Amino acid sequence: MFFRLTRNSPAGKLMAGIVLPNKGVTFVELMVSITVLVVMLAVGVPGILQMKRSNELLTTVNAVVSALTYAKGEAIKRGVSVKLAPVDGDWAKGWSVDLDGGESLREFKAPSSDATVAATQASVVYRYMGNVTDATCFDIHVPGGSGSNIERSVDINAMGRILSCHASCDDVAGDQSLCR
Repeated sequence: MFFRLTRNSPAGKLMAGIVLPNKGVTFVELMVSITVLVVMLAVGVPGILQMKRSNELLTTVNAVVSALTYAKGEAIKRGVSVKLAPVDGDWAKGWSVDLDGGESLREFKAPSSDATVAATQASVVYRYMGNVTDATCFDIHVPGGSGSNIERSVDINAMGRILSCHASCDDVAGDQSLCR
């Protein structure tokens, strides 16, 4: 049984049998708490890293789809061909939307992440009807843990339809059941 000293109790006059409560934690309690924390981190951190990689991948996919949609819309609106091309020939630096005559409409910065973007064509050209000159596919990879990659692709068919796929361009070729 614990008793507390109150303001009204005479300081320094402790009676026999009264035990003051301990303040702090014991070494065993501290070690148990640290062990529980380590186990929670060991279980949670890999999931958090995977979620971060997935978010990087989706951000990059959405940026590519957004640029393609913008280029297609401008081609239809203006009634001319519009080209989506990599900045300085490198998709990792971003991409630009240009009119047929070379006038730049908009430049998109590549999302700052570990994602890599590669396309089957050097550029995507939308005609005034919204179709493309050549079907194109973009492979987007994010390095995963233990040497594995997570990947998606963005497929543009000859009609100009943009599909986001849960596989690489090689897997999607001819079979768009993995796309939405």
